Amino acid sequence: MNTFLSLGILLFLAIYSGRIFHKIKLPMVTGYILIGFIIGNSAAFHLLSPYFAKIAIYIDQFALSVISLEMGMEFSLKRLRKIEKKVFIITITQAVFTWFIIFTGLKFLMHIPSAVAMVIASIGVATAPDIIILVTREYNIKGLLSEYLKGIVTLDDLFTELAFFIILPIAQSLIQFQHLQNGFALIIIKEIVLSIVLGIGLGVLFSFIANSFRKLRTLFAITLGFIFITIGLSVLLKLHVILVSLLVGAVFTNFSREKRTIHEVLSQIDAPLFITFLIVNGSALSFKLLFESSILGLSFILTRSIGKIIGGFIGGFIAKIKKDLRNNIGWVLLPQSELSIYLAILAKSTLPHYGNTVFAAIMMGVVFFEIIGAPLLKNILTREKRFKKV
Repeated sequence: MNTFLSLGILLFLAIYSGRIFHKIKLPMVTGYILIGFIIGNSAAFHLLSPYFAKIAIYIDQFALSVISLEMGMEFSLKRLRKIEKKVFIITITQAVFTWFIIFTGLKFLMHIPSAVAMVIASIGVATAPDIIILVTREYNIKGLLSEYLKGIVTLDDLFTELAFFIILPIAQSLIQFQHLQNGFALIIIKEIVLSIVLGIGLGVLFSFIANSFRKLRTLFAITLGFIFITIGLSVLLKLHVILVSLLVGAVFTNFSREKRTIHEVLSQIDAPLFITFLIVNGSALSFKLLFESSILGLSFILTRSIGKIIGGFIGGFIAKIKKDLRNNIGWVLLPQSELSIYLAILAKSTLPHYGNTVFAAIMMGVVFFEIIGAPLLKNILTREKRFKKV
């Protein structure tokens, strides 16, 4: 068997598993996660797993770039004028509260080293845009809560990445040398600033080129090309592909006349990509990993849940949003997947001695929040019909 045959089998398994879950009134996202988990832990599919490992890094980078680009395109000035202040207040409040609850819980209850707890807490702030995109699209959900949610998730993941890439080198220095190395702050600032500059520059260039064409197939090729260029330049310059892609989308949506067409193009790209991404990462989970990380993972799940739910409520209270929205906003922020997985993989490969600990805790959280997140999100958002649209 080869990689292409494995991918073909993978997609068909995903489609039919998703259909089964849809028939029993569960979002198809849940089916994608579970079929990946089954493939990774079943002897019947042992021929598929080695090929998934080979392509996982490319799928992760491409999927994260597309997801970030789509979420960045939600930052239109027209939309931000309506909800920017409330979204910003809610996002900051719940992000800070979630980070603090996870950090203190793991540090003082589980006696995890401060450097490790800081990294896990930073990853725990992230929310899953792929689940939100797929669930809202699958059930055609529109309303005030879903509009708030899109903006909050975009800012949430932006803050997560900024926090992670600031905290990770600090944690590395503390673990290796028991103190902070000279010059680490300049390296962090340089990477973030260059990522911002590259994202803005590519966004302006993308807008200019897209405005010169009208045909859908041409714009499809241009979009794919810019996604590849964004990933390639980010990797080449050792910058943050998620941050760069997010800024490309944000700049593009405010400067281009073709944003609706590009949205259509991305919707054609992201469906099979999200499916593959979720299954491949689901297949990386094992019963052994979940068992070994059970206590730490459960602590992470508990502290993250408390942080998101209470932090979202407090943020909604401060922002003075409606009671129904305030009560639900933290719950719909529980889904966790692709960004958390990507950052967990980075932590595993860069944190000496503790990388596997971080990876295990995050992946157990991902399993839990992925399985309960999509049904929970669907049930809350489908009740949103009583809310007025933005």
